[in-house]
Amino acid sequence: MGARVTYQSVEAMLEPTELAGLLGRQVDSVALAPMTTLGFSSTEADFRQVLVDGDPTPAAVLKIVQWSQDWVAIATEDTRGREVAIWECGVLDRLPPTMGHAVRGVARFADGAALLMDDLSPHFLPGGVPLTPERAHGVLRAMAAMHATFWEDPPTGDLGTAVCPLERRLTSTSATMMTSLGGVLPDLEVVAAFLDGWDRLPSVVDPGVARDLQALADDPAPVVTALDGYPTTLLHGDLRGQNVAWDGSRAIAIDWQPTVAPPAYDLAYFVLSAVPLHPDEAMATYRERLATELGSAGSWSWWDDQLDICVAAVVAMFASHLALCEDEYDPRRDPPWDSIHWWVARAARGLRLIEAA
Repeated sequence: MGARVTYQSVEAMLEPTELAGLLGRQVDSVALAPMTTLGFSSTEADFRQVLVDGDPTPAAVLKIVQWSQDWVAIATEDTRGREVAIWECGVLDRLPPTMGHAVRGVARFADGAALLMDDLSPHFLPGGVPLTPERAHGVLRAMAAMHATFWEDPPTGDLGTAVCPLERRLTSTSATMMTSLGGVLPDLEVVAAFLDGWDRLPSVVDPGVARDLQALADDPAPVVTALDGYPTTLLHGDLRGQNVAWDGSRAIAIDWQPTVAPPAYDLAYFVLSAVPLHPDEAMATYRERLATELGSAGSWSWWDDQLDICVAAVVAMFASHLALCEDEYDPRRDPPWDSIHWWVARAARGLRLIEAA
């Protein structure tokens, strides 16, 4: 499908005749109500229920974002709204059957945008519970199918300006970036939390390792250099448990931060942040499905190096968070892969590859 219609205001998009076309149902009246089932949103987005014809069950959800208040947008220099742009360009229409999206329509206004989305509340686990092993396997297979769909197919035209450079994505959680954001959004809890984690890191892991991880987060250019020449695809960019629902047959991803990079970035990001599986099991599930989707057999001699480099990059990106959560990992788990010590050890080879590139 080609480019989509972008409304010039929320009111225009929610006009009953227009909304009826977007939802594929009759609409005579529209009302907005607070979104009571939503958990914590670090980007300060405003979520509303879209109620139609007096029905208390939401017909859709409205997400309203102001770029000047969205720390991810500021940190990644997103002035266009990448989540909106990939819908406008029709890219999300190319997703495979096992990976869906929730967007029905978009509106743009000064300093922000609104996305009309399906209400996915019934398909998320309640109370911030991580994905179950069964759901995690399903999402990993869906991720592989999505990556195969866009394999070595670099974005062009409008999409080319909408994707986030990997270097910008990797540095978005660094101590330097958080210090800068603190001057712009001084009351944002996530900024204070990241800075607290970076301060704590040298007392949790070897101080030399802490310095290496912080340096890599501050300047991930060596990661980009080390990944040069590996196969690339279109990535979700923020695929974690809170951003993916499961409807029984497919994954449905929200909060896209589209990035073009080797596939293991999405994989490492998802495994570290969301998966209730041993990382080796999760990575093997993904690799097996990707090979099937690509129709590719053989040794895949390129795979291990780009995986290790991406693991190291994502560990650097999440080092502050891991340091903060170190007291919360489950010591009964063997091995304790939710511990920063496990992940630092897993990242060691990737860090050496990055240094040698």
